[in-house]
Amino acid sequence: MMNQPNKRTHLIATNNTVILIGNLGDDPKTYVKNGNIFVRLSLATTDSYKDAETGAWMKRKPIWHTVFINSKSVQEYALRFKKGDRIKVTASMSYRRSTISAKGYAQTFTEAVITASRIEDASIPKAQNDAQDIA
Repeated sequence: MMNQPNKRTHLIATNNTVILIGNLGDDPKTYVKNGNIFVRLSLATTDSYKDAETGAWMKRKPIWHTVFINSKSVQEYALRFKKGDRIKVTASMSYRRSTISAKGYAQTFTEAVITASRIEDASIPKAQNDAQDIA
């Protein structure tokens, strides 16, 4: 008799999942490289915290993320957004090591590569937005 999988077993495509919620720093850009089409997003995420002494909400400096989209259906949806729109990106992240030559010397660096598998509108309704502006 074949071993039957437990009904609670779920197939997982990846455990490498990153969720970023932020604002687009520019309109989505379409590129072609080696015959492959992809969309590139510039996304700013900003954390805030409540100052213990004043009770005021403080914003930290934004962190900029470059997000790549290979999936055609996700690309089509992402191209509807514009600079300043608040979005939620579900993606996977990997690292790549690159070497560049500049001014006579080589510099090696490691960068995070964020590849989106899902994009959602994360705009805040007006009433909540006013409250968050205070925060």
